[in-house]
Amino acid sequence: AVVSSLCSGRKLRSGNDPTWFSYATSNSVHNEIFLSADGGENYLFNSQTVNLRSTAGVSIGEWYHYCLCWSVSSRAGAIYHNGRQTGSFSTPTGRRLTLN
Repeated sequence: AVVSSLCSGRKLRSGNDPTWFSYATSNSVHNEIFLSADGGENYLFNSQTVNLRSTAGVSIGEWYHYCLCWSVSSRAGAIYHNGRQTGSFSTPTGRRLTLN
């Protein structure tokens, strides 16, 4: 099974730059992956948005470890904070990460 993961240490912040990480291609209508700096929006393929502040109880200015994992074969995704699963999602059949 092919599993993709995006993991990092993060510190939520507020301000005028709301994007912490995004990945898009010229072929994508939306970002393929989007993680906001304030934790309010986090998604893969513009699917279900996960709010880190409410689901993980992470506050602005707090450091934590974050992982977004996704399996191509099962279409299942999971979100982890400090090693604890705090969210899950599924993607449409046949959906793959768009590459240019």
